[in-house]
Amino acid sequence: MSDTNSKFVEALVRVQASGLTAKMDRENPFFKSRYATLASVWDTIRTPLEQNGLAVLQHPSVRDDGTVMVTTELVHVSGEHRVSTVCAKPVKQDVQTIGSTITYLRRYGLCAMLGVVADADDDGNASVSVPMPDTQQHQRIAARIDLPPEV
Repeated sequence: MSDTNSKFVEALVRVQASGLTAKMDRENPFFKSRYATLASVWDTIRTPLEQNGLAVLQHPSVRDDGTVMVTTELVHVSGEHRVSTVCAKPVKQDVQTIGSTITYLRRYGLCAMLGVVADADDDGNASVSVPMPDTQQHQRIAARIDLPPEV
């Protein structure tokens, strides 16, 4: 982070005021949801960044334990800047999976730094490891603990 930030903040406010909602151009069949690809995010931010003297640098790396990291740096022409790092550990350690993880983290890093809306808000459900019970299972559980089935 820069020692000063007034020019950076002014530029970022103008960028965010432009309405940064990326086109959700892909479907995730696993979660039955739509999301914006990295290309769509770039299409959304390229012009507002340029018009406000901002540029993005992204630096991918892989730690010894296999964790993939992408550091996103948002730089203003004044030299003021911000840096943020996101990371994930892919299940497989082959080049295709690592490349896919880098793309994923680049997209999430850009969206987080700039406030871009790029996917549906699932209220954190995809991050929960315990699946939500289906209606019949819920009714069986409710019957066993004497709760009304609609709870």
